[in-house]
Amino acid sequence: MQTIHEKVTTLINYFLILYIFLLPFNIHFSTTILNIIVLLYLFSGQIKEKLLFALKHRVFQSILLFFVMYILWSLNSEQIDTMLWKLKTYKYLFYSIIFLTIIQDPFKDKLKNAFLLAIFISEVTSLFMFTDFTIPFIHITGYGKYVPFFYTYSQYSLLIIIAIGLSLYELTTKSSNLKKAPYLILFLISTFTIFILDSKSSYILYFITVFIVLYQSFQINKKIILLFISSVIIINTLAFTYSSTFHKRITNIYKQLHLAINNNEYAGSTGSRIGMNLIGFQLFLQKPFIGHGTQEHIDLAIKTIEDLNVSKQQKDNLLVFRNPMSPGMQTLHNEYLDHLIQFGLVGFFILLNIFYSLYKSRIPDLQWKSLNSILLINFMLYMFVNYFFVLNQLGTIFLVLISLTITTYYNSVQRNIKE
Repeated sequence: MQTIHEKVTTLINYFLILYIFLLPFNIHFSTTILNIIVLLYLFSGQIKEKLLFALKHRVFQSILLFFVMYILWSLNSEQIDTMLWKLKTYKYLFYSIIFLTIIQDPFKDKLKNAFLLAIFISEVTSLFMFTDFTIPFIHITGYGKYVPFFYTYSQYSLLIIIAIGLSLYELTTKSSNLKKAPYLILFLISTFTIFILDSKSSYILYFITVFIVLYQSFQINKKIILLFISSVIIINTLAFTYSSTFHKRITNIYKQLHLAINNNEYAGSTGSRIGMNLIGFQLFLQKPFIGHGTQEHIDLAIKTIEDLNVSKQQKDNLLVFRNPMSPGMQTLHNEYLDHLIQFGLVGFFILLNIFYSLYKSRIPDLQWKSLNSILLINFMLYMFVNYFFVLNQLGTIFLVLISLTITTYYNSVQRNIKE
């Protein structure tokens, strides 16, 4: 018979299922669920042991070091208000304590499937939007074409890529066709949705993710490589031919790259990112080891761009990140570059240490190893073209999913009992 603490722990895991399901739809409502989880956690028992486990866990240690870095480097910053806003936003990082110490093995598949169901519902809504069909009872809150709920298409497409990886893994490992059916539907709908969205980076992440899953499922051989290359060619050809969005994006990428490389003209989103990266790298070289200080990189970048000897139109395109109404959300659209300018190489390695600790953590079995690889590679590549940590909705989803793949408190307890 379960003790009261065990019943509370079970209840929290069920609330976590509801939480990860609602999180992709509405950050505010899901926050209410999270507050309930935090309250219940206080009554789950063994709090001292759980906190000690988290403090000794290399993943949480890397997160804590990252948070402390922001505080210490603020001593060399004049952007105190923005820095405090960011630290307040980053409080979600400490929810990793709960995820690391409360998730139990029997609930891991349920949590994963709750996330996949949420993405599936979002994608079906995207398809309705694609066909101009209005769903009366669904309130569209997303920003971007065919984005129903998430803040931007780039964040939404990243989560779809994760769903593609998970569904493809299930397809390649499940023995029963009946069990494969829902994952096949999800994989096909996810693939279609990716190619109607406006995210350029997702096209690359799609094929990388497919390759990762095939590699881990079959241990790549010549036949699989040939199949993969053929699939890439066929899917790209079909998408370029029949998806106007994909065709337009690929054509624009080529044009903007050509202008940036040959004419030093930073037109469009691709051109502006190239320009911002060049300017950001120059700022990094000014203080390569310790950086300029927390949140100092934006004002420095703005001043550098304004002093450039280029047309007003080019300056405006490079200054697309400027947002006086929400200074904490301003970014050079490269998380690594943002950190290099603010914290130098020291802070850059503190950032990489988070992902290294996740990579080196003990992983229970192949299923979660595959998810760990999909998450790490996709999020790390995503950060080359966008910000990440300030997006608490996306960041929390990452923390929950990554907690499924590494050793948690209950894994440790069970292992000690067996020993």
